[in-house]
Amino acid sequence: MLGKITELSIDLYKPDIVVHIPRNVVGVWDYHKADYLIEIGRQRTLAALHDFCQVSTEGVPKNVKHSNNNIKWNQR
Repeated sequence: MLGKITELSIDLYKPDIVVHIPRNVVGVWDYHKADYLIEIGRQRTLAALHDFCQVSTEGVPKNVKHSNNNIKWNQR
């Protein structure tokens, strides 16, 4: 049921970036796997940001420099 609520929320709010982390990576009581889960989240977040930056360069504010590796805000 929680998965369905998540899907509906994503459909309703339409976020720019969604980071998908499989629910079967760790269990509820796998506290000892926290470092592993954090690393998976970091890798998938970086991949999602990279894909987002590659695809959506339209509508980027003029004070943002966009490159393949990162986004930097210009100082005003």
